[in-house]
Amino acid sequence: MAKQGIVTDYDDAGFPATAAFTTPITAAGTTTLKAGPGRLMTVIVTASAAGVVTVYDNATTNTGTVLFATPASPAVGTVYNVNLPAVFGITVVAASTPSSVTIGYS
Repeated sequence: MAKQGIVTDYDDAGFPATAAFTTPITAAGTTTLKAGPGRLMTVIVTASAAGVVTVYDNATTNTGTVLFATPASPAVGTVYNVNLPAVFGITVVAASTPSSVTIGYS
């Protein structure tokens, strides 16, 4: 029996309750992070700009339920703990001159 076991908590849908993956978003455009169900955990601001970064519950495009949207010009170092399930997928849309963010998801 291990004395220092690592424990991972899971949500009701079987996804890790902590971020299993991270992806930086640094330029304008649409990026699909996950093409199936998952969980949006965190959004960390790494560089501030006026453009908004929006995360959708969608496997391919910028429609459907908005899971999160940054404010314009957020403070660098701000950590948003979102912790929301995504039924269809996780797609990020960064407007022109977006803030750079790192997305944590599972």
